[in-house]
Amino acid sequence: MAGRSSALGSELALILIVAIWGWAFVWVKDAIGVLPELTFNALRFSVAALAFLPWLLVLRRMPASATASAEGRGVLGAGILAGAILALGYALQTLGLERTSAGRSGVITGISVVLVPIMMATLFSQRVRRAEWRGVGLALLGLLLLGVGDQPLGLGDLLVLGCAVAFAAHVVALDRLAPGRSVIRLAAAQVSTAAVLFIVAALLLDGDRGPTRDLGALPLEVWGAIALTGLVGTTLAFAVQTRAQQCSTPTRIALILALEPVFALIAGRVEHGESPGGPALFGCVLIVGGMLSAELGPQARGG
Repeated sequence: MAGRSSALGSELALILIVAIWGWAFVWVKDAIGVLPELTFNALRFSVAALAFLPWLLVLRRMPASATASAEGRGVLGAGILAGAILALGYALQTLGLERTSAGRSGVITGISVVLVPIMMATLFSQRVRRAEWRGVGLALLGLLLLGVGDQPLGLGDLLVLGCAVAFAAHVVALDRLAPGRSVIRLAAAQVSTAAVLFIVAALLLDGDRGPTRDLGALPLEVWGAIALTGLVGTTLAFAVQTRAQQCSTPTRIALILALEPVFALIAGRVEHGESPGGPALFGCVLIVGGMLSAELGPQARGG
């Protein structure tokens, strides 16, 4: 019972994070109208990495124990691998977001919910319960209704689709790497890896508009987007996700992540006046239904 309560608390916290991620599509789209995509991500992940320092210092000063020693083994290597996948996903997402709408980007990113159980079944022959497959099916139908509509797929949409593949791979990687390791150290290693990769890429590719520009002249709204996405959408978010993946299954995590396009469409409507239409709204209902189906299904009996 205690373990299930812990898992439920972690999953509810992740739902809140997903709501923030969904709204962040609008913040990021506005910010990359001023900053190049790689530079924005370099600043975002640098802020996030710095925010982990106080936590890491506290952990370092705590008395060593056998449990702490076990949790620390292999964290750096695991964090570098997961962080590299994470950086690829965010690079593709922001490059695509500049070329498509916030709502469409959120919807296509949500396709990762379908890819996670497929990857787990294909790569690791892991059994996925019927209740979870049912939830995936409802979420997929919802995503199709939320989808691109009459507009043809463009380069931005395809870049975001690549992001969905990377994010699904990140969920799968954390399922293998997170158990038994320190949540804070693993999340910090991921974020720091992504920060280093984005700084190097921005210095090489963004030129005079990149990190060497006068960052003090940036509008306050851009710094607000960097702070919110860095501190809340990255530092707190990946600590919560890493913890959730220690308590839950990758398919359940993917179903929670499928709520992201719902929040992205709401944000696009409120902030930019983007109208999802009736089918898209019904798609939102199906996505929520898919998550609840997996949560409330007879999983203890094997689905």
